[in-house]
Amino acid sequence: MFDKDVNNMHYTNSLAGFNQVIDEALSRCSLYPQLLSFKNYFVSQWLVSIWVNWSLFSRPYGFSTTINNTEGFNRIIKKVYTSYERNTVLECCMMLVKMVNDISIAQDRFDLTI
Repeated sequence: MFDKDVNNMHYTNSLAGFNQVIDEALSRCSLYPQLLSFKNYFVSQWLVSIWVNWSLFSRPYGFSTTINNTEGFNRIIKKVYTSYERNTVLECCMMLVKMVNDISIAQDRFDLTI
């Protein structure tokens, strides 16, 4: 139940949508008294703490949508550059050179200005 709500919070693209998902999730959570302590924890740690805006709407188009951007980058390395196979140290170095070249060439597609 709540895992889908957290996923929906993660993929909202506006503050209004985010607040709507939060309200719906907390309302559903309130229906179960045994979830009261979890609800209080979630609100205090993730909705009103210093981490409340840790990655809210901060990803430019084309960037990773995982909670940890390293996971998305790791997936690209495995899928595009290694084909999920182990490599020797020399093959790894050659792959890194190719990766740096590819990223350097593609860099003009992303606007990183704030």
